[in-house]
Amino acid sequence: MITIEKVATLAKLLDPRKDQCPIVVKRKSWRNVEGQFEVARNLNNRLFGTEEQILIDRNSVFSTRNRDMFLQKVLFWGFPTGMHGVGRSAFDNWDNLVALRLYLKRHPDLTVAEYRQMVSDYFSNMRGLSLAFFSKLLYFMNVTIDGAPAVINDDLLRKGISKVTGPEILPLKDVAKYRYMLYPDFLREMQLLAQNLDSTPERLEYVFWLIGKK
Repeated sequence: MITIEKVATLAKLLDPRKDQCPIVVKRKSWRNVEGQFEVARNLNNRLFGTEEQILIDRNSVFSTRNRDMFLQKVLFWGFPTGMHGVGRSAFDNWDNLVALRLYLKRHPDLTVAEYRQMVSDYFSNMRGLSLAFFSKLLYFMNVTIDGAPAVINDDLLRKGISKVTGPEILPLKDVAKYRYMLYPDFLREMQLLAQNLDSTPERLEYVFWLIGKK
């Protein structure tokens, strides 16, 4: 277990946009998907070129302006081997993801009600893609929900949160669940905790992820 005081110290020292190692993506992990989806093959030709592997960091994703390349980098950064069938599911839902990205570009600052409608209109119609994927997309698109910035909610982050002790972490533990409808509450508690620790939700997310990896 780790104390909330240690989390606060780490969050002041570590910046995920500077300190997180780039993600290694190997083209061989995506050969099967390429064979099924022309859009995947074309994008991989552009992204990999003649290389068999590439490195993608957070800043690379944030700075990508091309629509399809951005979505592909979100996918590759979050799921570099296409694990759990996420790769195939993403390209199977590519047109819906393009529409979702356009919606978020036009509506980056959502109310909780608008977020819930988005879940109904978009998330629920894309089989095989989970909150782990969608939270990464919202994060890289700089979306806010009721003023709270989107951060990643996945297995490692929740595992990290579960290892932290102290009364300050308890409200976050209550809402750090794998449920779409709790995601706005999760963001609110991440923002409140970050304010209490003189940090940012993004830095806390990275610290929790590091703790979850151990």
